[in-house]
Amino acid sequence: MIKKLSFVLALLFFTSAIFAQQVTITGKVINNPNYSKIQLKNLLQKKVVAESPISPDGSFSLTTNLNYPDYFTLQVSDRNYIMLILKPGDKITVTYDASQPKNSKVQGSDLTQVLYQAAQADQKINKEYQQCQKRLQQEQQELYKQIILNNLGKISTLLLAEKLPMDKYLDVHIKLAKSLIPYQKNPFVLQYIKNVNSYSKTHIGAIAPEIALPSPKGDTIRLSSLRGKYVLVDFWASWCRPCRVESPNLVAAYNKFHDKGFTIYSVSLDNNRQSWLNAIEKDGLGKWYHVSDLKGWHSSAAAAYGVTSIPSNFLLDPQGKIIARNLRGQKLQATLEQIFKNKK
Repeated sequence: MIKKLSFVLALLFFTSAIFAQQVTITGKVINNPNYSKIQLKNLLQKKVVAESPISPDGSFSLTTNLNYPDYFTLQVSDRNYIMLILKPGDKITVTYDASQPKNSKVQGSDLTQVLYQAAQADQKINKEYQQCQKRLQQEQQELYKQIILNNLGKISTLLLAEKLPMDKYLDVHIKLAKSLIPYQKNPFVLQYIKNVNSYSKTHIGAIAPEIALPSPKGDTIRLSSLRGKYVLVDFWASWCRPCRVESPNLVAAYNKFHDKGFTIYSVSLDNNRQSWLNAIEKDGLGKWYHVSDLKGWHSSAAAAYGVTSIPSNFLLDPQGKIIARNLRGQKLQATLEQIFKNKK
């Protein structure tokens, strides 16, 4: 009986080996901040089936054996991956964008292409939807603007003012804030007036307010000491998930443009020192300047810059003038590319 079972198992193994075919994945990782390896992981089994180091030029090569089509992730980390559907014998080429995985390109996998066709269809519909939504939002903002200007001095207008971006409607906010000064004993009105005053000091074209806060080592670093460079003043925190998702983009921008005259001055809105330090280390952010008074939302720097949400950032020119706000992802890369292209 044991011999017969052994024979059956051996036959199954031999049959499986015959029908298993190799899958080859070669390609290149671009916009890579600091990832050193890439993995092919079975989606359902949650098992790494192949792994390759990423060479200095970004190239990699993976092979595995398959008996049937299956679902996989190609990943440089658990949070940074693309989907692949592979079948035995596939030979595919991948251009893996580590800063924006959705921009990655896959060639040679007909099954995966179905996913990408669906993704392209989604992008088209989403783009049209966003354009429609943006147009309606602009119409709403213009209507609110007129209502506010027709009712200056009435605190009820503050609920409408929240719908008007300060960067686009700063003049309206300034007029409203001045009209509400008689009511500044109301905490809500007082905070609004403070926010408008802070924003007025940090609009594009203004000289950035000074920041002088302790670094992780305890020494005080002044923002003004970085004059002569293009500086991204970045407000973030270890507990802020969107901030952490943005970390690879900041690393990529720093690595690409630091030698050309760019640096980052990160202001943390953390309360816990160890959480702050752990996030810097885990996300690989230690190459640039970090400061914090560890007062969370009561940070003096956040108040000076009118920061009410994070991530939030300000790009300064070498003279300390604010030239852009809230640049993230590819927008940051594109802006820096244009700046340093013009410097050649």
